[in-house]
Amino acid sequence: MPEFIEFLHSIGCTPASASDVVATGKISRFTIDGDRPRSLNARYCLWDDGGFLSGWVVNSKEGITHSFAVN
Repeated sequence: MPEFIEFLHSIGCTPASASDVVATGKISRFTIDGDRPRSLNARYCLWDDGGFLSGWVVNSKEGITHSFAVN
């Protein structure tokens, strides 16, 4: 998961708490660091398929979907 957190940081979408981001394979939300607590202004879906981590994230303020994959 550190790779995904680093990716989020690189696109300006750092979670307020890294423990809020888990690879469940379901659409989830988190608060972007520096925004109002409990604003849940980013959504993502992340899954781990036998060591292949992939998913996407959307910062609700910009509306752009960013894809992620790492082996």
